[in-house]
Amino acid sequence: MAFKFFHEGKDFPHVELKASPAKILQGHNVYGTDLIEQGALEMLGYLSESHPTLYGMLAISETEVLQLDATYSARLKDDDQVTQAVDFLRNVSSKHIRKSNRHVIHKNTHYYGSERCKRFARKVYGKGTEFQDRLKEQIHLAKFNDKCAQRVVKVMSDPELQAWAKGLMRFETGIKAYVMKELNIPTNLFQLIRYQRLNPDFLQQLWIKSNAEIFKTLEGTAMK
Repeated sequence: MAFKFFHEGKDFPHVELKASPAKILQGHNVYGTDLIEQGALEMLGYLSESHPTLYGMLAISETEVLQLDATYSARLKDDDQVTQAVDFLRNVSSKHIRKSNRHVIHKNTHYYGSERCKRFARKVYGKGTEFQDRLKEQIHLAKFNDKCAQRVVKVMSDPELQAWAKGLMRFETGIKAYVMKELNIPTNLFQLIRYQRLNPDFLQQLWIKSNAEIFKTLEGTAMK
């Protein structure tokens, strides 16, 4: 988990947290829960344990959600086919969703739109390749007695998990606070948790809404 302390600016002093809750809970995010409560409490718990004095100064009840990431996958034959499909998607755009010129490290990742887009941040990528790249990185760190990396390597070395990651093409969407406010979805963390209890499918519905135009554009299109 990454955190940054902002001590000045237009907002009150605050801490920004970023994490993949699934990685905290499981050591991987090949699959995982979409329960905001479970992930958020793990993130706050890590901050509390690592920086208890700072945590005691924070108004935790005022925690605001700036972005939610929702991810669903399509399964293809293998990772080579995923790479071909992602390459095909680089040339797909629509009236409101533009191709991005953003530079990416992984050749099998494609972003849509501007990094500064205020509603949705979309990308599509091959999970299998990303999984293997991360595993190599963690193996390297584990050799230097990094306890966290050793735990991750143990989890990611599971043959069944590796097999599940192969051939997965991921559609990941960052749902930003701006669009949540437009839809009258609370951005206060604890209000949002209560909202999800009453609307358990809202993340899936937002994901469908944010990607509907891309999928509509693909209708009737054939690729080799």
